[in-house]
Amino acid sequence: GSLRARPIPSRVASVGVDARARAGARPTIAGEAREEADDSAARPTAVARLTASLGASTSTRRDVHVDRRADTKAARRERRDAKHARELGPHLGSANSPASVDAAMSREMAAMAGGVDALARRARDLALADERNLEVAIRLASAAADVAAEELRDASLEAETDLDWPESASSPPGQHAGAGSFYGSLDDDAGTAAARRRMLTRRERAQLCAESVTDLSSKLSKRLLHDEWSATLAAFAARDWRRDRKKPRVRPKDRRCNQPKARQGWNKRAMRETGVRVCVGCERMLPTTELIRVARMADPVRSGDAEGNAFDVDTEEEEKEKKKKKEKEKEKNGPSKCKWSVAIDPGSVAGSDALLRMLVDDGVAAAAAKHPNAAAAARAALARRSSKAPDPRDDVVRSVRSKSESRRPTNALQGRAVYVCRRGACARAAFHPKKRRAHRALRVTGAFNSSFAAAAVDVCVAAEVEDGVDSSRWVLDRTSVGGVPGRAAAHPRYLDERTGEEAEGSDQTFLVWAAERSDFGTGVAEKDE
Repeated sequence: GSLRARPIPSRVASVGVDARARAGARPTIAGEAREEADDSAARPTAVARLTASLGASTSTRRDVHVDRRADTKAARRERRDAKHARELGPHLGSANSPASVDAAMSREMAAMAGGVDALARRARDLALADERNLEVAIRLASAAADVAAEELRDASLEAETDLDWPESASSPPGQHAGAGSFYGSLDDDAGTAAARRRMLTRRERAQLCAESVTDLSSKLSKRLLHDEWSATLAAFAARDWRRDRKKPRVRPKDRRCNQPKARQGWNKRAMRETGVRVCVGCERMLPTTELIRVARMADPVRSGDAEGNAFDVDTEEEEKEKKKKKEKEKEKNGPSKCKWSVAIDPGSVAGSDALLRMLVDDGVAAAAAKHPNAAAAARAALARRSSKAPDPRDDVVRSVRSKSESRRPTNALQGRAVYVCRRGACARAAFHPKKRRAHRALRVTGAFNSSFAAAAVDVCVAAEVEDGVDSSRWVLDRTSVGGVPGRAAAHPRYLDERTGEEAEGSDQTFLVWAAERSDFGTGVAEKDE
């Protein structure tokens, strides 16, 4: 059932060849006998057939012929690709050869550099500056050498063309001194000398460029050898030859997290005495007296309507019905949104009448202190500043006044808080509508309000106007920001976007100080000298 072609017997093959050789003559009986004898001699013996059968593979798996099939497919693919390349022509049908493209690139590089000499000089400078630039230097030097060689060829062709050779060697002697004759062109000694000088100059330039390429290639080969040696050593040293070795234990006091922190120049005692906090906008560590506090407070629970009238007391059935309605609305609309309010602490700006007036009810930035507690605190602080009695309508004033002695003066509001510098640049970064740094730190991202953000920025701008600073052109230097602020060695810097230098009035390192070491906290009382 196999369709494989069977081999032609040797007798038939010999007869066919003999017939063609004798131009159709019939084989003789003697020839047939001789061919049969040769076949019997070439026929394998029984021992040879047995050995071949024992050594042959009896496997019927498909993977036996995989390699043969793969070789066949690869050969077919090669033949197909070769035929395709022959049909397309050189460079796969491209109109420009790679050599012509490289030559054009070399010419463009030389033109952009300002000539062959400038390009070769740049390659030499790169190679001398750092050996890591040798690859680039070799590319530039090779381009310069190619352009120099091309200019030399063009100059040679131009010199040969300029020579006015005679049209025939049989010209009459009377025409030797003619204006366009060969002898007349040789009389122009000045032009010949100039052409010779140009040829010598271009030949010398081409030789120097070729020598430069050779020198750079030698240096690159040495550097690559050194790089390979270094990489081999590094790979060998990176191996863990003792995999069963126990991981070395690091003591807690030796861990990086427990190492002394730079704290931007502060130490713990000075931070406690000054009340240092981190600005959420620029991440500078400054005293609280130089920062504006933004506090988070719960939304007030109102016990009446907008006019202050108390609600009627509902019966038990009505309360149950309202409770059921609320539960249904909660199931329908999902969990309620964040019930927090964010406001500027009036205590942090209590030293300025202008800033306090901005936070009261009719102020420009009243939205920054919209919470009842913040508004009452602002009115009380302004009343104290103006030596007037506080408004008796404010119930919160009594609690604020009673607890003012036991609390930091800058903290007029209770709750989680963040701090912002008295600069408009920091406020714009902290209350940006997309980043929302202050609200993220307070964990009230859902309570972001654009009116509050604008009012907070206005307050910071007014504070910087009081300080005589303009931060409208400030840009934070991102290279000085990153990581934990407490691990930074110095304050992040603000740059002027017009000059790129440090912005005027942005440096506040003069506020940073470190307390001297003493027996503070050791139980030993300090002695006054």
